[in-house]
Amino acid sequence: MAGIKQINAAYLPAEDRLLLRISSQADEEFRFWLTRRVVAGLLTACGRTVDSWAETMTPDDIPGRELLRDFKREQLTMQGDFSRAYDPGDKTLPLGEDAVLVSGGNIQLIADGAVLNLGLADGRSMRIQLDVRLFGGFHRILVDSARRAEWQLDLSASTTQENILSPSVVLQ
Repeated sequence: MAGIKQINAAYLPAEDRLLLRISSQADEEFRFWLTRRVVAGLLTACGRTVDSWAETMTPDDIPGRELLRDFKREQLTMQGDFSRAYDPGDKTLPLGEDAVLVSGGNIQLIADGAVLNLGLADGRSMRIQLDVRLFGGFHRILVDSARRAEWQLDLSASTTQENILSPSVVLQ
């Protein structure tokens, strides 16, 4: 996938799933269905990744280390431009018009961010590279969408940010 342009997630009550749409700089759009189980797993992995980054950004020998680490953690999840609506425009759909069900996923740390590896129910896999800014925004999108879905997931460890965004959350 070419560089990421926008990430969008919307909870669809009739499906009881999240529709994740990722558009690229090359005007491609990838559509994924995320179930409660998959979102719960991704939130856990995202939380660990953000915690790991916050730990490395926080010196060991300062007073108030925990408070500073929590601040760094919140900074990571607040990055991104959430001010513009998702641009559905005319895009190529490499995976097809219908969203593909994600059956599992994991996160792999790399030098300048992380790679989101999604296992698709049809046996394919998708590898999405996110820099730190995009990763923090993606994490926030998952948390806000899971809240909106009212899936009663434990979001306390996922983020300290409490505001709910519009029904369709977009990261630029």
